[in-house]
Amino acid sequence: RDLHSFPTRRSSDLGALRFMLAPAGEIAGRVVDTNGRGVPALTVSANDISDDAQPMTTALSDSAGEFHIGALNGNRSYRVLARGAGFRSEARITTVGVGQSSELVLHAQPATSLAGVVRVGTEPCKGARFSAQGPAGTAGVLDGGTSQSSASGEIHLEGLLPGFYHVSIQRPRTLD
Repeated sequence: RDLHSFPTRRSSDLGALRFMLAPAGEIAGRVVDTNGRGVPALTVSANDISDDAQPMTTALSDSAGEFHIGALNGNRSYRVLARGAGFRSEARITTVGVGQSSELVLHAQPATSLAGVVRVGTEPCKGARFSAQGPAGTAGVLDGGTSQSSASGEIHLEGLLPGFYHVSIQRPRTLD
């Protein structure tokens, strides 16, 4: 049953507790390259586009490029993309019903990475937030990704499609 009601047992309780249990949804599919071959070892992420507070859910594509992301809230839309060393797909939006599976084919394109060191003056900047939006000229806004600099100031972003990006760097706040 989807709806359960637990009556209260003590006279000090104010009423019954009601909640709904619903079967989780899932997204399954395959990541393929431009020749239709499966691409293994890419991180496939699903973000609930109606709730930014929800954590991103991820899976890794297997040797045939197949992936499965389960335990998703139903009746929600998700932004799904695959990225990793050498490849990146464009984001796809899919809606997952309660207890339903949404099937997707993600088309991965050759991609590159960006690496560098964030410095303040001549000193490495630990904990700086680096983000890239782009590439410019694509339909819609693609998120190139975000990275936080290491103790030595190093940043690294994987799976960037060729093109021009808007890049921003935010220094960490310090408590003086």
